[in-house]
Amino acid sequence: MDTAEEGGAWGIAILANYLQHKENYNSFDHFLTEQVFIEEEMKTLKPTEEGVNQFTYYMEKYEAILDIESVAIEKLY
Repeated sequence: MDTAEEGGAWGIAILANYLQHKENYNSFDHFLTEQVFIEEEMKTLKPTEEGVNQFTYYMEKYEAILDIESVAIEKLY
């Protein structure tokens, strides 16, 4: 669990398992606590200022190319 991240194949498998058994749990959080992380120490991560700044920078660059992406898609079709 130390290297597991949100999403990806692992996340999809967890969601699929929950959907198959959700009638047995009050919530997704309850499912995670009782099934997935039952033997794991829980910890809450908070974003660092550096991480927030990096994400903001990424989003600015991403949004800046959306118009170019739209034109490229139009040219393909």
